[in-house]
Amino acid sequence: MIRPVPRFVSRGAVVGAACVGLLATALAVPVRADEAPVGRSYVVMMTQPQIASGLARHLVPPLTDALDRAGMVNAKGPTAEWVVSVDGEADNGTWLGAGESRRWRHQRTVSVAFAPNQGFPRKPDVTTFTVAAKVVTADPDRVDEFRCLVDLAVKTAIARWRKSGRIEVHGVDCEHGEH
Repeated sequence: MIRPVPRFVSRGAVVGAACVGLLATALAVPVRADEAPVGRSYVVMMTQPQIASGLARHLVPPLTDALDRAGMVNAKGPTAEWVVSVDGEADNGTWLGAGESRRWRHQRTVSVAFAPNQGFPRKPDVTTFTVAAKVVTADPDRVDEFRCLVDLAVKTAIARWRKSGRIEVHGVDCEHGEH
């Protein structure tokens, strides 16, 4: 059903906005996925459950900082050339070591994924390049480890760029706490 434009919005403004949107799409530089996205614009995407869990508070600020340091430009909106997503997970933990040195440890993983922006909603067949940075830790919720792992993932992605696929790196330098 087509709804009429409200009286307080001029029809010229609606037509003008539509033309600007079409012009921006037509003039957009195609994304070259085979090159690292240095100098390209990005937008960060997280799922509603990630945001509701508070994960965004720990992952998004270090992600935007790392992307900015890597030379990408935060578009802060849908006109970005790249969609960057970040996710974190930790296992339930396990005993490592023996005797007096036996400690309960978790494996914390932070994954950063890059995909060309092909509009919203995201299409399921979009190729992505992901770097997963892992660390074994006594506390899976350490903010300094989140920051370090996100930074490691972004640096690795730019340095070892691929069109698609997944790389796993071990963030030994990110491990803090008991040794």
